[in-house]
Amino acid sequence: MARIELPEVLVMEILSKLPVKSLARFNCNAIPSVYGACHGLLCLQELSTDKAALWNPSTREFKILPPSSIQRPPYLSPMEGNLALYGVSFDHAALGFDSKTNDYKVIRFVSFIYYHRPFVTRTFVNIEEEQRYAYPHYEFQVELYSSRSDSWKEIPCPLYTPTDLILGNNYVDGICYWKTMTEAYLGLILLFDLANQKFSILPFPEIAGSCLHYYDNLLMFNGSLSDIVCLLEGTGMSFDLWVTRE
Repeated sequence: MARIELPEVLVMEILSKLPVKSLARFNCNAIPSVYGACHGLLCLQELSTDKAALWNPSTREFKILPPSSIQRPPYLSPMEGNLALYGVSFDHAALGFDSKTNDYKVIRFVSFIYYHRPFVTRTFVNIEEEQRYAYPHYEFQVELYSSRSDSWKEIPCPLYTPTDLILGNNYVDGICYWKTMTEAYLGLILLFDLANQKFSILPFPEIAGSCLHYYDNLLMFNGSLSDIVCLLEGTGMSFDLWVTRE
């Protein structure tokens, strides 16, 4: 699954500056992903669990966030009874500031991964039959943390969910951004307004012309949402940087 994370070397450099007591309280079994920064704050998130924390490197304040409020979905899908819950992940987080309520907020997507149970009743299932049921089924939910209430709450999940990495921060001026895509569009930008707590989408710019083979990703450049594009065709290597004006 796509993940939002900083390079491991940079994460280790950041975590090495934390006091031992804070690291022991966080008690990670793996290196957490780092999200932010917003007003000097960073959000640490362990992807395989709901463990998360806010950290201020300048003051060394370290706050453990409360457990997730999301429970296992009461529904599965029309194929209920043939799906088995395989795992849960907490990913695509964003840290931002709601100036309307003077509140720091964290939003994250919770993914429930299901696998199809074999329809056969035999104890032994051969490899070909296993492969028939190896495709995962996903259910997504979204939760929002408020520092003022120090609690999570579930919010309506958008039709489109993040599908790709973000280069660094994905928050600017009260809005969180992610890349997403649909069957009708190769790429869309998913937005979340922290003040209104509403999702919306924007189309990507016409960046590649007739070239169908390119790599692009969102990033923040000089305080603005930007898209960096690398064409994968042709003899030369070049990058285009698109910067929003509003």
